[in-house]
Amino acid sequence: MWEIIDNNGTIHSGSEEEMRLAFDIMTDNEAYSEEEVAQWACGWDGDLRLIQIHAISH
Repeated sequence: MWEIIDNNGTIHSGSEEEMRLAFDIMTDNEAYSEEEVAQWACGWDGDLRLIQIHAISH
């Protein structure tokens, strides 16, 4: 699983392909369709990070 996070927590999570697309759109959306931008673009606070989750423990 992959996630895009900012200083407030998780913004998006999903497959590597989806999250790489979302991250690219969120940081430079001029090369994408209006539909893709509407689906993935949003504001964020602080640093925007694309991370891969290897394990989660409760």
